[in-house]
Amino acid sequence: MGKVGIWLRLTTAEPNADLEEIKERLKDACREINAEVIQIKEEPIAFGIYAIKMIIAREEELGWSEKEEEKLKVEGISSVEVERVSLI
Repeated sequence: MGKVGIWLRLTTAEPNADLEEIKERLKDACREINAEVIQIKEEPIAFGIYAIKMIIAREEELGWSEKEEEKLKVEGISSVEVERVSLI
């Protein structure tokens, strides 16, 4: 079996949040769900709110569900959206 790439868009909960701290929490959450962080970056949305764009990879047989999405809803994140899933 191969690996699955998952493209995510996470929205910060508060204006001017500490993005570095949130990204560290997200990396920790990814380790908990056996996912490897390929890329992580932030994009301003408006009024101090940011989108954190992530690409993560995990083994195909592990699958992906709302359970994993909830794990990524760490402190400082208000929403998690899966933009794309593809074999890599």
